Amino acid sequence: EKVAETAARAGITSKMDATPALALGSCAASPLDMANAYATMVRNGARIQPSLISYVTDSHEKIVFQTKLEEKNVISSEACAQMVDLMQDVVQSGTGKRAQLFNRPVGGKTGTSDGARDLWFVGFTPDTVTAVWMGNDHNKPIAGLATTGGTVAASVWKSYMQKYYTEHPTPAGSFTPPQ
Repeated sequence: EKVAETAARAGITSKMDATPALALGSCAASPLDMANAYATMVRNGARIQPSLISYVTDSHEKIVFQTKLEEKNVISSEACAQMVDLMQDVVQSGTGKRAQLFNRPVGGKTGTSDGARDLWFVGFTPDTVTAVWMGNDHNKPIAGLATTGGTVAASVWKSYMQKYYTEHPTPAGSFTPPQ
């Protein structure tokens, strides 16, 4: 029950059955929910309701509408620092090694459903969170040998993030270390 409560506070809106398998990802959550929950962890427990529109400008580039983002502290910063530290290990030496970026810290989590019907990698750097989901509309297995979230989805995540940082140069930053 505590896992379901924490996940909901972090931003998961899907129904979660409080069973031991929940900690392994047994509920279906959207990529947006996953990215939002991981962003809450990276922001040291501060959740922001996602918005698809940041701002709107007129023909003279004057901002005519801007989303007001409100942060709400929902998880202790120490618990988040510990989780982020663990998730960095996934990328440094675990199933998410293919997501390593040479010039900045990365954390994340891989996921592969039964029969490889869904492949996931939700990864983050100190300034950006990106969720990669791969699947199909027919709930059929994804063909190929060694088709997992750690092989295919993590590789797609890395390619995307490399292009992202080429287009949006940003200092590498760092995560808050756990006490």
